[in-house]
Amino acid sequence: MNDHVANANYESELELLKMEQAELAEKIEACKRAGRDAALEKVKALCKAYEISAFDLRGSLKKPTVQVAKKVYQKRKLKLSQEEHN
Repeated sequence: MNDHVANANYESELELLKMEQAELAEKIEACKRAGRDAALEKVKALCKAYEISAFDLRGSLKKPTVQVAKKVYQKRKLKLSQEEHN
């Protein structure tokens, strides 16, 4: 009988913890959204103040691809070979 009562207590405590976890997850998402909105407004203000276009911003955030890396490597290689000849 005590085993059954103990299991019921653990199950109810587990359910309670799951509910609290869900509530905390919702609060975390709300904070993230609020922080994201504030950060986005700050970025917009900075872009406007420094006249940064969406193209500039995208270019600075974009990771270079393999093709871009190859082009950069070829340009550097060409530049070094031209410097050696001069």
